[in-house]
Amino acid sequence: VGVTVIRIGHIRLYATIVGLLVGYVAAVALGIIDAAFFNEVRDLPWFGMPAFPSLDLSFSPVLVVPFLIATIASNIKLVGLITSAQKSNDLNWKRPDMRSVRGGIVADSIGNISSGLLGGVGTSVGAGNIGLATATGATSRIIGLVVGMMFIALAFIPKLTGAIALMPAPVMGAGLLYTSCFLVISGLELIVLRLLDPRRTFVVGLSLLAGIGLDLMPDAFADAPAWAATFLGSPLALATTLAVFLN
Repeated sequence: VGVTVIRIGHIRLYATIVGLLVGYVAAVALGIIDAAFFNEVRDLPWFGMPAFPSLDLSFSPVLVVPFLIATIASNIKLVGLITSAQKSNDLNWKRPDMRSVRGGIVADSIGNISSGLLGGVGTSVGAGNIGLATATGATSRIIGLVVGMMFIALAFIPKLTGAIALMPAPVMGAGLLYTSCFLVISGLELIVLRLLDPRRTFVVGLSLLAGIGLDLMPDAFADAPAWAATFLGSPLALATTLAVFLN
């Protein structure tokens, strides 16, 4: 936070790496990272081929509706994130560039389909990455291409991948706290771009309160039928489903 606020030259570009390095050093000094961590990283090879899981495809009609809602919610989130990225790149921004939004949705879909065919998990644009780009001001396309190549290289370097994956929770939490500040404010700015009439107020307010309410009272829907568990199982799922239907 200090490196970002100080605005000396281009120092804020390195705010995240400075924060992570300080976090790792503090974790070692406080005993959060112990010998077991170093031993686990040391035992990993420098080079290795990614393991491809064996495919075991199946289809469940019950999951069609939840997946459909998840897809709509994911695309809505994606539109918001791409719009935030556009806004941070253009001081005179007035409205979303839908050509850019369409391209982002297609790219995100290709990534999801590819991951599914390889037996991986669902993928999506990282909201934290958008917040990080806004925080550092590093939004060049070249940076995205370089980082993409770095991730491809990491797939073949288990030792470095392991060191990142084994990041201590306090260090990871601090990083998320840092990027979330920009993400939350960016989301609020998008919400208030339009006049919040009573209808929009209820769409946002009821959805948000429902999510918070379920988080505070996790047993509120304990007696709900099994088919509704997909929608009522988490605050995020409930809030997103409610927002889509209310809208």
